[in-house]
Amino acid sequence: MTAHGEQGHACGVACPRHAAAIGAGWGDPAREPMDCRGYRRDARADLHPYLGALRERVLIYDGGTGTELFKYNLAAEDYGGEAINGCVEWLLKT
Repeated sequence: MTAHGEQGHACGVACPRHAAAIGAGWGDPAREPMDCRGYRRDARADLHPYLGALRERVLIYDGGTGTELFKYNLAAEDYGGEAINGCVEWLLKT
């Protein structure tokens, strides 16, 4: 058997890297083949509809990263100085 990532390697139940995922919510190995990333695409798309939508169209998935950053009560020094204190866009660019 080739090592994970080598040319000709086929992930599956014999792949030591992915063996732990089998039966841990990553699909039914008897019904759905595992892909090269070690999970069952159709089973994951059933759990997370946005994954199924990715097969049909291009998605722009926007999250609330800036809002999440406010949870950390960052100081002016964390932003890079008083002049840009509270500007989460600056943090996102860096």
